[in-house]
Amino acid sequence: MDKRNNLDLKAQLFPSVNQHSDTEAQIDTLKDWLKRVTGVKDIFFIHPGNEAAAGVELNELFIPIEVLERELNWPIPASLKGQEAYGHIVQSEEGKPISLLLFRENSGQLAKYNLEIDLVANKLKVILESNFIKERINRLEAFTAVLFEANIKKLSEMQQRGLALLIDVFSFPLYIAGKDGRFIHANQAFFNLVKYPSLSDLNNSAEFFVEPEKRKNEFQTILNRGEINNYSLQIRTGEGRLLDVSDSIINITESFILGVFFDITELVRLNRENREALEIQELLNDRIISAAELLQKTQTTSIKSLARLAEYRDAETGDHLQRICEFTGLLARKVKEKNPFTFKISDSYVSDLYVSSMLHDIGKVAVPDSILLKPGKLLPQEWDIMKQHTVWGWTILSKADKEMGEQSFLTLAAALALHHHERFDGSGYPHSLAGQDIPLSARIVAIADVYDALTSKRPYKEAWPHELAIQEIKIQRGKQFCPVLAGFFCEAEIEIARIAARFSD
Repeated sequence: MDKRNNLDLKAQLFPSVNQHSDTEAQIDTLKDWLKRVTGVKDIFFIHPGNEAAAGVELNELFIPIEVLERELNWPIPASLKGQEAYGHIVQSEEGKPISLLLFRENSGQLAKYNLEIDLVANKLKVILESNFIKERINRLEAFTAVLFEANIKKLSEMQQRGLALLIDVFSFPLYIAGKDGRFIHANQAFFNLVKYPSLSDLNNSAEFFVEPEKRKNEFQTILNRGEINNYSLQIRTGEGRLLDVSDSIINITESFILGVFFDITELVRLNRENREALEIQELLNDRIISAAELLQKTQTTSIKSLARLAEYRDAETGDHLQRICEFTGLLARKVKEKNPFTFKISDSYVSDLYVSSMLHDIGKVAVPDSILLKPGKLLPQEWDIMKQHTVWGWTILSKADKEMGEQSFLTLAAALALHHHERFDGSGYPHSLAGQDIPLSARIVAIADVYDALTSKRPYKEAWPHELAIQEIKIQRGKQFCPVLAGFFCEAEIEIARIAARFSD
């Protein structure tokens, strides 16, 4: 309910795996996030190379793709300790299974997390395919390094012709070019990539390099360095297809260079889609936060309207409700900060209690006007009816809580509506609870409610000054009020006075 919690929501929606360079660290980040979202404890990503981590072989879990495709909960005959596993297949762009996302338990709750599981599966695909392409690039760079270490620079033009014969046997797209960048020789893998019938056609093409000036500048810069290096560029094949390629080159003689073209189109596409997905994710996160903030405002407005039903017949104002919320929120934050009890309270508890405190007297809607608005002292039988507002409030809010799926703020509201007139010494109503048996929410609101009642004008009394009301709170420590909470309240009397002045009637 606290706006800060809504801002935290953005960080909780989906993890940033880009901060990890290690593939397994990225995958572990996804796994931890999915565990938090679904509540499922045992989650495995199984792909070639990490089968042993889950105690299974990938081929033991093979299921025909037509059975698995787009299914959320698909059973796999268990080699996972004799149990059934449920999960999601992760496919490459070609439809080849590259990983399995498995849950060790069959949870009926998984269906509602279809979107989150799809998101993780797509992210896993990007990680694995990107890693595969990077490994191939690394192998090519290692290959060019080996050639360099073999002292290829010492080759003569005759040796260059021998090298031309040598590179023809490799499956990498290799070429030999002059220092002017024109191609002299290339192997079959190179021609298969560029789709040109001859080097003459390639050298005479004005369309092969999409940005010829960029290629010329990058090429010359690398030559001037005199070391193995690479750059990326776009080419247009003889069939008119645009490709992103990585060009790694080294000097082999004073006149010639050896180069390796590697198709990185898929890697560039994956990176672009990853960036676009992150941008869309950011946009969706912002919209979700905006929707959550709007929902909070709508919910708070509805609660205030409901709370005012209990007070529209007497002299209470909306400022009274706001003061109760502010006093309650202040005291709850003191409890969280000082942590005086054997249990701890969270930020969400503080924000929920802040809102639900305005419903403490909702049961007064059932009290007759003749009793609620009576200016004089109530008769014993009238007082008995008045005290029933705590039970009536609990009944109203408990029913609403169940119908709304046990909302945390309504659960708190029901408890404090029932018990905010209990006294620490056990002499209160309706159940004569004492000490720690009184819910913390009710103990907090009891102090806020009494202070506001003392300092507010009523038909039957004048308003007490702030100092006198604080003195009364001190006197009632251990009697009407929890001594710890009363102490915190009195310690904050300057802040209390400011709130009272800010929201005065």
